[in-house]
Amino acid sequence: MVEKDKFQDSGGENTPRKSKVRMRSEGINPPLTYTHVLARTVINPPGPPNKDRTGPDQERFKERNRPTKDKLPDIIKNNPIFDDKGKIKVPITGGEEPRWRPGRDGKGGGGGGAGKPGEDPADLTYGEMTYEEFLKLFFDGLELPFMLKKMLAQTEVKTFKRRGITNQGPKARINKMESAKARLKRAIVMKNGHPEEFCEDFAGKCQAVFESYLYYAAMDSGVDSIFEAPSYEVLDEEKFLIAVANAGAEFEVNEYEFRAAALLAANLYLQQNPDAKSVPYTVNAVLAERVENFVKEEIRKGTDIPSVEQVPFHKSDMRFGRIEERMEPDSKAVAFLVLDRSGSMAGDALAIAKAFFLLNILFLRAKYKNLAIVMIAHDAHAERIADEKNFYKIEAGGGTVSVPAYKMTIEIADAEFSSAGWNRYMFHATDGDLFDGDEVIRNWWTKIIETPFNYCGYLEIVPSAHGNSNAWSLGGRALLGLKPAIAAHVGMARVSSLTDLPRAFKEILDKDRVKS
Repeated sequence: MVEKDKFQDSGGENTPRKSKVRMRSEGINPPLTYTHVLARTVINPPGPPNKDRTGPDQERFKERNRPTKDKLPDIIKNNPIFDDKGKIKVPITGGEEPRWRPGRDGKGGGGGGAGKPGEDPADLTYGEMTYEEFLKLFFDGLELPFMLKKMLAQTEVKTFKRRGITNQGPKARINKMESAKARLKRAIVMKNGHPEEFCEDFAGKCQAVFESYLYYAAMDSGVDSIFEAPSYEVLDEEKFLIAVANAGAEFEVNEYEFRAAALLAANLYLQQNPDAKSVPYTVNAVLAERVENFVKEEIRKGTDIPSVEQVPFHKSDMRFGRIEERMEPDSKAVAFLVLDRSGSMAGDALAIAKAFFLLNILFLRAKYKNLAIVMIAHDAHAERIADEKNFYKIEAGGGTVSVPAYKMTIEIADAEFSSAGWNRYMFHATDGDLFDGDEVIRNWWTKIIETPFNYCGYLEIVPSAHGNSNAWSLGGRALLGLKPAIAAHVGMARVSSLTDLPRAFKEILDKDRVKS
């Protein structure tokens, strides 16, 4: 108890907080209490404040719970991945991510996970991964070959943009404002270098200053003034006399000696020229130089800007808009994603379709600067879907036709995405059971290509449970009969699982890649 009392004196545990604040402001550190000593090791461990000390633990946690290939379809189906660049939810079995929180956990402590080892694997919690992490998992999970990754490289086109000002260029790109500024800067430099050239009557002004100097010098010396009244008006006679005497001098001049010499020179000139009515300012070389320097400095201080007549435009003043040639993503495009949403497309077929659409979106986003996405779902009817989640909700089963979806694609393209300003693509994912008729399907694909659309892709999804037959279904067989001119703009492929998708994606876009 005796030892504890040592800490209970002025500024100790019982000292009011206001008193401690005042002590610190006066440069006095209050004595430490037991509370301070304990807090230093438990609440604020050494190191930068608010630093997360579980970085390695978090990395190990992420690696331990990294989703495997078999989880990829669930992640694709359960997340909006077309436009959402936020967090992607992934199922994990290792509980919550460890995170140390000051004041809650002890030294070296961390937040416990929600689950315990040995719990039922079905009791999953959900973690998060960034969009970039998801894309890496997506490509790795599909085992995307190097050639396909290279296809996703950005395709660029030359663009020309104004980037600043240059001294050379065609007359059509003359920048009048910058040219005027350049002439003005040159005129000011010329005025400062040779101010006598920018005075209408430089000699007359020098004469007026000289006569005023002699007038005030004579008055201040108590002799009769040579001139009746000053020609150059001044506000402060003494400052004026000193300024003229020191104008252009390297060292400060004795103004009284200079004044006497000036008056003497003027009197000698009048004695030698009795008929003269005035004394020229050049009567004394030193005095003339000082007067000229004084007048030049006054001209420099003036706010008069040399006119275009005084300083005409020169070719060195011309400034032009600089055009920079850059490589940028090519223009803009729209992708029509047409999804067969009949009952036979349930389960993995939807995940395959969504992954196929995502690959095409990533490809087009790398190729074009702006990409718009239009989602159309169909069974017996077609519907434009704005919400990605609703895009994958299976509607009532039954017979499936594609004509309503193709018709809607053309109508939306003509109304909202003119071919003059948009590159247009369509990708159709279906199980191939389309009951429109071969000739009808071919006619509509021909209309779409001739609308025109840049390229169209057809993916036929046949889950492995349906057998491994290589025979095309109704839709695929119809498209095999397209005319060569139309087929050159159409890519086709069949898949039975998610692992087949890279091959199919390459087959579908291979023609477009070669063409572009």
